Amino acid sequence: MDLDELLRCLVEAESGELREQLTGGRYAVVQYDYDEMSFDDADLAKFFGAPAPADAGETDEEDEDEDGASFALIGVAPSVYEALDLLGEELPDEESLTELDQEEWAEEAADFGADVVAEGKDEWVARLQGIRDPRRRSVAQLLCGVLGPMDFLTEEFEKDPYLGHVTARLPGARFVMLASAAPPHQEVAFAILELPPRGTPDPAARALLRAAAGDLAALRTAIGEGADVNTLDEYGTAPLHHAVAARTPAAVGALLAAGADPRAQASFGNAPQFAAADRPGRPHPTARRVDGEEHWSILWSLLDAGADINAVNTAGQTLLDLAIRSDPYPERQVRLLLDRGAVSRELAHTRVDSLVSKLPYGYEDSLRILRNQVRFLLTTGAPYDHPLDAMLGSTGYYERELSGDHLVDLVDLMLAHGVRDRPGTYGRTARESAQQWVDHGLTHYQGVVDRLATAEVAP
Repeated sequence: MDLDELLRCLVEAESGELREQLTGGRYAVVQYDYDEMSFDDADLAKFFGAPAPADAGETDEEDEDEDGASFALIGVAPSVYEALDLLGEELPDEESLTELDQEEWAEEAADFGADVVAEGKDEWVARLQGIRDPRRRSVAQLLCGVLGPMDFLTEEFEKDPYLGHVTARLPGARFVMLASAAPPHQEVAFAILELPPRGTPDPAARALLRAAAGDLAALRTAIGEGADVNTLDEYGTAPLHHAVAARTPAAVGALLAAGADPRAQASFGNAPQFAAADRPGRPHPTARRVDGEEHWSILWSLLDAGADINAVNTAGQTLLDLAIRSDPYPERQVRLLLDRGAVSRELAHTRVDSLVSKLPYGYEDSLRILRNQVRFLLTTGAPYDHPLDAMLGSTGYYERELSGDHLVDLVDLMLAHGVRDRPGTYGRTARESAQQWVDHGLTHYQGVVDRLATAEVAP
């Protein structure tokens, strides 16, 4: 929802004229809380109404809060309107709200609102003055920046530094609103997320869900007995999610043949093609990459059955983005995806120059992904200016450097795709920048100097 829609919700809540499509669901209200790091598997099961995990309390330190669960759950509401009221209860109290009288804050909010809606300022003043409930007044002030400067996100929520990770911890949840402190202000953010449809499996449905994870004989028996292949568990995942997460092509094929929906939960960033094994019996909606030929065979069968090739997961990535992140780089599969109309959301507005100017020092996997992304952008003809200079012009200022082999590898990749060493931002070539670092004692740049010198004399 944009600001206009949320302000309308406040007005509608005040009048009692509620829109049916904004009621009857489940909406989680959360706030950023750096000290709140305890939203574990048991909490998640309780939140979704699922059976407690058998290993509750046994936390692997390597897995603990991998996605940075620094948030506190304010509550869950059955409508957007009640979720906004819950949010208002966490904002400044009535005494603080009356520091500006009603006309003053309505005027100030309308000054902001008039820039983003078609209606004029006077109409917005009248609307906002009509809000009497202190909770809703405080939310209106939050949205309009009266309580403090906030960035109000309407897309790419996953990039928010405070609450962008929440959807990785609440499988299938999608943002309704996200207000995040604007720089230089810090560590304040609030969000409302719509939770996905979920089921309460009966014993037959639960047996089908278990069988989908790898027991092909039991799965075929359940399907033959008429089990619903599109049943949902408490986390909002269908048997197809379980089969994909377990990487069992035969189970995926059997479910698709029986009518399983390859687009199930896609609107919540939780399409089956993104399922990965998280804990036993609980698929995770954010696979990090494509894991080999067996995984590819599953993905092709899903696409052939009608899965949306450009569906987006909870991390804001498409199937093409996951392919690009795979190891080794799957050139043939990337080309086939492009032929089918696949697009990258992660790299949609990325230039090679900006990508290579921020090298991930000390993180081998991140460096491998960056190399793949550079390769993809250059192969598909993405625009660039002076990527060699962008990479080498400032890299030597860091204490932790990439090895000479990695630097030469990236230089080779760019040269192989037609990038030439031309003077960049500071009027230097990349070779001259690399020589400067050598002269300052960073001798591992010598390989880069030599490689670029060879490129200059090549025919």
